[in-house]
Amino acid sequence: MDLVNRIKRSLAQRGFFGTVRMCWVSVLPGAWLREARRRRIDAEFDQLYRVDTGGTLRPDRDEVVGENWSFGTHYAAVEPSAFVEALNRIPICHSDFIFMDFGSGKGRSLLLASEFPFKKIVGVEFCPELNRVARQNVLRHPTAARRNGDIEILDADATKVTIPDEPLVLFLNNPFAAPLMATVVKNVADSFRRCPRRIVVIYSWPFHADLWEAAGFLKRVYSSPAIFDTEPDTVSQPILRDKRTNRVPA
Repeated sequence: MDLVNRIKRSLAQRGFFGTVRMCWVSVLPGAWLREARRRRIDAEFDQLYRVDTGGTLRPDRDEVVGENWSFGTHYAAVEPSAFVEALNRIPICHSDFIFMDFGSGKGRSLLLASEFPFKKIVGVEFCPELNRVARQNVLRHPTAARRNGDIEILDADATKVTIPDEPLVLFLNNPFAAPLMATVVKNVADSFRRCPRRIVVIYSWPFHADLWEAAGFLKRVYSSPAIFDTEPDTVSQPILRDKRTNRVPA
């Protein structure tokens, strides 16, 4: 049944020829090497924090909130070092900003973001089972590692969520296909035009970056991951995570 669902989802997102290409690419040697590397990183992170953020998951249609199951991608957590590096490229006063992850899954990005002093951290995920695991991870995550404990996790379709009228850092780890992304982009653009403020978008695996580029209120300031900013002259060089402790420098 899982294979049937994967094919249905891929046909909705990529069409027939795109699905055939995806199947071919998935069996190439490079795909196996990437998967082995991902599993190693997952195991290291989860062992360090004693949480469960690794693995992949493709929920069935009846396991998600809303009507957009066919446009969601499978769950896979963000690479920790890449995430921290991206956050460190944007010099901001974190306490003025809400961090919001569209497609937050098991919550790895939320745990990492809590090591920065954001005003609030919000995860948006349409699979309640992933959210259940994420909430457990928040409870298990060492409080000594956090600089923010205000974490909210929403069981919600990303296209239906209200965008806060405050400065935002929005994070997307390739959470959904173009039709959903277009709606989210429009919602964020409408929110900005209603209430102008600084908004930063960090888009990992940016297959639909063109939608953000065409939105008209952001400038792309970094290529990989794609970072968009309403203040495009503020990108800095990254500050890397401490290799001994795997923590964000104070």
